[in-house]
Amino acid sequence: MPCRSHDQDPSLHQKHGYRAATLLVWLCDRLQRDAPIWAYAMAKDYRNQDQRPTQALCALLDELGAERLDEVLAMSTGSRGSELAQWWQLHQQADAERDD
Repeated sequence: MPCRSHDQDPSLHQKHGYRAATLLVWLCDRLQRDAPIWAYAMAKDYRNQDQRPTQALCALLDELGAERLDEVLAMSTGSRGSELAQWWQLHQQADAERDD
């Protein structure tokens, strides 16, 4: 599924860059991968609306696949895992609606 930014995408609301960057850094940490260097600064800026974190997070989630993502989420503690699952569900729904 191609990741496309769009004003109607609920995962791309105001501060979407901040939220996506925060989730991207968290997921990379869980996977023991290096997050993109720019993601760390964006994860600290509440006003960030850059689309790079959304595109990078979408690509990483596509690469992982549903089964591996479920494993990562099942092993997570705290609210970040459920936040990522919700973000991904909303993002996929918005992509599907644009495809229709």
